[in-house]
Amino acid sequence: MKKRGSKLIPKKISANRSLLTSLFVDIFDALVNIFVAIITGSIVMLAEAMRSITDTIAVVLTYVGLKRSKKKPSKEHPFGYGKSLYVWTFISGIIMFGFVSVGIFYFGLKRFLEPEEIENIAIALVVLTIFVFLNSYSFSVGLRRILDGKKIRNFFKIYKNSPKVETKVTLILDFVGAVTPLIGLIALGIYFLTGNLKFDGIGAMAIGIILGVLTLFLLINTKQLLIGKRASPKIERKIKKAILSVKNVKSVLDLKTMIVGLGKILVNAEVHVNQNLNTKQIEQLMDQIKETAKKEVKEISHIQIELETPESNVKISVQK
Repeated sequence: MKKRGSKLIPKKISANRSLLTSLFVDIFDALVNIFVAIITGSIVMLAEAMRSITDTIAVVLTYVGLKRSKKKPSKEHPFGYGKSLYVWTFISGIIMFGFVSVGIFYFGLKRFLEPEEIENIAIALVVLTIFVFLNSYSFSVGLRRILDGKKIRNFFKIYKNSPKVETKVTLILDFVGAVTPLIGLIALGIYFLTGNLKFDGIGAMAIGIILGVLTLFLLINTKQLLIGKRASPKIERKIKKAILSVKNVKSVLDLKTMIVGLGKILVNAEVHVNQNLNTKQIEQLMDQIKETAKKEVKEISHIQIELETPESNVKISVQK
């Protein structure tokens, strides 16, 4: 915790911490669920084992994407490798949605149609209870990183606008990891109390549906970033404000942004400046605009300024 005046400021949670916390929980989750699925014969526990194995793979792929996204720009990739993170995240999402959620639902449906007895059900109930709390802790780590000190009531807006894709992945995985064992716990609890064998299959089908819906949500969000999503309106307003703070800048006629990686934004701005400037003054002004914008908005990795007057379509373009 850091001190700011008399207030305590929570230490920021890094992308690595969020990913590694989720990874360790998923690995432990997978090993235990596989063992319990074998000794109980429960399809709910098999579904949980499949879900946790997939979560582990997804986190590993996201971690690979995060590492690759930090590679320095090259001649072939002048804007860097930031979108590698989105590619690997999308791949992990396809695996979860296209194979695992469908597979879990299929096995659950099969067990529903052909019910079987479950052995050692008490062990399954205890394990599911433990993993509800364990995955909830992992979820809280990702939630704190996404919120970054902001109010939780604005969560959906913050989540939508956040470029922290790696944390979005782990947040959804950990939410699924907390919700699905709860569903399994309810289903097996009803099975234990009523003796109705079909609830083992019902629980697995419910897990498959929830995993599929939430993964689809992740895929849609990641697709937008992969194609080229703009920065949040708040960031764009901050960029405009920074540009307008520079002397001799009259207005920002147009501003285009694109998220190109974790905490990296590409900016193209059309500005209207005072007309009584010579070539040297214009060059100095454009450099000043870039420096000011980058100083105020740390996420800017590349900025291009185009000079234009509202009455003319003729542009003077200088790219740094």
